[in-house]
Amino acid sequence: MELQDLVRSIGRFDSWSHAEKIRFFAWFIHSQRGKDRFNAADIKSCYDGLHIEEPSNISPFLSQMEKRKPKEAIKDSRGYYLARHVRDALADKYDQRSVDPRPKTEQVLPQSVVNDTRSYIERIIQQANGCYEHGWFDGCMVMVRKFVEILIIEVYEAHGKTAEIKDRNSDFLMLRDLVTTILNDSWNLSRDTKRALPEIKSYGDRSAHNRRYLAHKADVDKLIPGLRVVADDLLHLAKLK
Repeated sequence: MELQDLVRSIGRFDSWSHAEKIRFFAWFIHSQRGKDRFNAADIKSCYDGLHIEEPSNISPFLSQMEKRKPKEAIKDSRGYYLARHVRDALADKYDQRSVDPRPKTEQVLPQSVVNDTRSYIERIIQQANGCYEHGWFDGCMVMVRKFVEILIIEVYEAHGKTAEIKDRNSDFLMLRDLVTTILNDSWNLSRDTKRALPEIKSYGDRSAHNRRYLAHKADVDKLIPGLRVVADDLLHLAKLK
């Protein structure tokens, strides 16, 4: 995770003392930059990266960390490293924040396809891509299923026709009936969308409801080309693109 993003998630960071900031920067250098030693120049680079005022001399702060009892930092011929108790305490506070929620790949659907639509739609695709990246293919399939379900509802909401996809209790229909309704309605869907929707629904249902079914990468891969066409069609009809 970038230092700027991590600091942004911490309340009142600007009010911290230099000693607190330097201790935190040392932990960041260890845990996020993968360096087993740090020096004054490394700490200075953190200040510079955040564009915040730094102390006139960083070295005395590092010396003080080593002189404390118990030691906060230990020095050897290669530089300083944080004592284990300090490193563990900071990891307990900030390791969860340092996990970047954004997947590094977009193998299910490019995030740009859903950018500037709805924040919850963007998050669903972010999760689908993240699940695929980590090999959590059932979770990925469920996210894809949810994505399609939401887009169908968005289409009918955009045209003031939600009554057509609600039951007698004014609840939205199940996905099976949503797919049937939109396929039978006069939306001029592409041939690929008409073919892909039932398939996405079928595989998504298995991952969501069948306790003996476990999705594999090949199952998701089979749906990816059709999903892109479905996304383009339904986002357009929902007036989101």
